[in-house]
Formats: sequence, structure tokens, C-alpha cells
Amino acid sequence: MTDTTIIAPTVPTTTEIPSDPGEAATALAARMADKSWADGFLKGGPQVVEYQKLSEVATRKNDADQIALAMEGKYLPVNSADHITMMGTASMLREAGIERDVIHQVLSGGPVSAEERATAEAVKSKLIGSADWSKKWLAGDAEAKQQMMLLNIVLASDVKQEQQA
Repeated sequence: MTDTTIIAPTVPTTTEIPSDPGEAATALAARMADKSWADGFLKGGPQVVEYQKLSEVATRKNDADQIALAMEGKYLPVNSADHITMMGTASMLREAGIERDVIHQVLSGGPVSAEERATAEAVKSKLIGSADWSKKWLAGDAEAKQQMMLLNIVLASDVKQEQQA
């Protein structure tokens, strides 16, 4: 008896992939709603390649748009893990009382100045060295938690590169 391996031919997708993220998301939703297309996708057919291409374009939204939608807790037509993470981060920071501008800076990866970093290091050291403040923080005091969160945001941020004249 001879073993034979059958390799399914890869059929290139004949459908043009839209370059607009919204159009790609709409096309992807339409494909997934089509039972025969979805069956081919689930069987590993050429639909997989088309799905990957459509998904790639659909998730390519303007970063500012993605950040704004994440801050509002809104989903994209096709959500990446990064967008879901940004939504959760924005929600957590908002619930902690962090201001909108700071949340935007966190989500956009905005840098801080060297002075801000140094100040945050000094303030955090001073607060942690205070037995009264540490006790409040460890007990879950909302104001102390917010202060620590803000300090950690600054300390976790990249430092702006100074431009030399």
C-alpha cells in the first residue's frame, strides 16, 4: 500500500480587497454572513487568505480614531487585542478618577519630560516613606490610589528626547 498525501491547491482570492478600513470591515462582515464562504473559511480554504487581508485593512484605523473610540468604550468593526486592551485601560483609569488628557496620553504612549520623571520619582519616594500615607494607600484609600496611579503613569512613560539647538 502506498501512502499518498493530498495537498489542497491554494486558490488565490479573486476578490479585490478594499483599502478603506470601514469598507473592509463591511466586506468582512458580509463574507462571514455568507454560509458557503464561512464554511470554506472554517475548512481552511482560500477564504482564510481573504479573511486575513480584509482583517488587516479593517483594523488599520487612524490611531487617533482608535484612541477616541477606546476612551468612549466603543468597539471597532473588527477588534484587535490592542483595542480591547485600550478600552479596558481607559475604563480602569476613568474609574480611578484619572483625567481624560492623562488617559489619552497613556493610550497614545505620550512621553513625559525629564523633569516630570524626576519629580514623580521624588514624590513617590516621599509618599512611600510616609507611614500615614502608606497605611492609607494599602487600605485602599481612593485618593492615595489615584496619586500612586498617576505617579506610576509618569514613571512608566518614555522620556521626551530633548532637541539640541
